[in-house]
Amino acid sequence: MDVAATLTAARTLSAALQCAELRKLCSIFNYEPQLQKLLDIVKTIENFLLDADVKCRELTNDDQYWVKNLKDVFYDADDLLDEFNTVAHQLKRMPGGKITKKSSQWRCA
Repeated sequence: MDVAATLTAARTLSAALQCAELRKLCSIFNYEPQLQKLLDIVKTIENFLLDADVKCRELTNDDQYWVKNLKDVFYDADDLLDEFNTVAHQLKRMPGGKITKKSSQWRCA
């Protein structure tokens, strides 16, 4: 069972979502409520995974499949946040060194 690895991925994502730079960027673009909602969802899933880790032998095949897919989702989300962080650092290096709505002329691929 891969509950421990999925829990680690969830905790990594949770920490990334609490990054000061991400919060600042979300504040600039008025995405603070969405960020908080995502963090709440990740925390809820973390609690499920903690419970699943304790009851590991009781998980059905469907539960095990769900946990494995969650791990993949958390890794994908963490990769996306890494890319987001890279763009944020690039924007900070622009003249003036500030991230503003005006400097958001980049597009995600």
